[in-house]
Amino acid sequence: MSKTNNSKEEFFTEINHTGDVGVLVKGDTIEKIVLNSIKAIASMYFDREEFQPDTRTTYRSSFKNPEDGLVDLLNFIIMEIDSDSIIYYEATGLTVLGNQLEAELVGFKITDQNIPKRVLKAVTYHEIKVDAKSGYARILFDI
Repeated sequence: MSKTNNSKEEFFTEINHTGDVGVLVKGDTIEKIVLNSIKAIASMYFDREEFQPDTRTTYRSSFKNPEDGLVDLLNFIIMEIDSDSIIYYEATGLTVLGNQLEAELVGFKITDQNIPKRVLKAVTYHEIKVDAKSGYARILFDI
């Protein structure tokens, strides 16, 4: 069973997977897939109306392939939720050159008023696929 998110801009579709949850993220470039993946993970935690930017950080990474780059970035975002109570929900100045990714992540400090819809443990490599030519990425999360 799957469901499309209810925002005006449909940038991902949620998919169920045995014991996990996943998303099919839309994007015809690696950059759009990365941006939409950040939005998707944030939307899985909170409703977009709750997003009030109050923190930023520069994120840089090197990767072997697009799947590694996306897993590293999304696991960084999950780690920040767990360790610093910050959720990043968009990126500005995103560049992907060769095997390098850099972006300024925009987020907010999670307070007691922000009740997550669900908690994600990590992004998995199981069945991950990034295919900009086909216009999507498939990402599974441990819950």
